[in-house]
Amino acid sequence: MMQVGKNVGMVTLNDALMDLVTKKIVAPEEAYVKSIDKAGFETMLKRVGLSGTGVPAPPAPAAPARLGAERPPIEVRLHGAKARAIFVEVLLEQDYPI
Repeated sequence: MMQVGKNVGMVTLNDALMDLVTKKIVAPEEAYVKSIDKAGFETMLKRVGLSGTGVPAPPAPAAPARLGAERPPIEVRLHGAKARAIFVEVLLEQDYPI
């Protein structure tokens, strides 16, 4: 599905994060923390020669969130690499769980 979707501007979260890392907008460690597929993201880092960058170990399980403190999921369709990069950057700044 993503193979077809890339033709219309869809990218995976890891691809968007990796784009920000290679442009030196986001540190590899911060991008790793926000990545959902951590093993896949580590593989991407190794491919571009960023292995051993101090990528943190997976964090300990978080304490249960307070009732009502959950954020609703969002669905966004963006067109263009710049729009996607800005969107991911905003999410990283807001500490939104992506």
